[in-house]
Amino acid sequence: NHLTAMSELSAAEITELLREAKAIKEGTVRPELAGKFVANLFFEPSTRTRFSFEVAEKKLGMNVLSLDGTSTSVQTGESLYDTVKTLESIGADACVIRHSTDEYYKDLTGRVNIPILNAG
Repeated sequence: NHLTAMSELSAAEITELLREAKAIKEGTVRPELAGKFVANLFFEPSTRTRFSFEVAEKKLGMNVLSLDGTSTSVQTGESLYDTVKTLESIGADACVIRHSTDEYYKDLTGRVNIPILNAG
């Protein structure tokens, strides 16, 4: 499942996310996430958001692949879709993306087989 906009979630889903976040903060372990690979693609400068995601991912036991916009082939003309498909093919289990284009994720959802999390 993708998480691209809070407006797409029901009140019950938001409540469940908050409950899960509280449980994790209190020390609940999510063993099913340990060892999973998550790719963080940040095409905009962001200190708080980028490192908040990275710290949370590492606390959950995930392996983090961090890319900024200057270190990807998108800079040489590769599409965001091709970049995400490449990451998917090498074993990424999810992508967290912060991009300057509004609703960039619409080109990805339904075309990739890993969750896309919109980081703003």
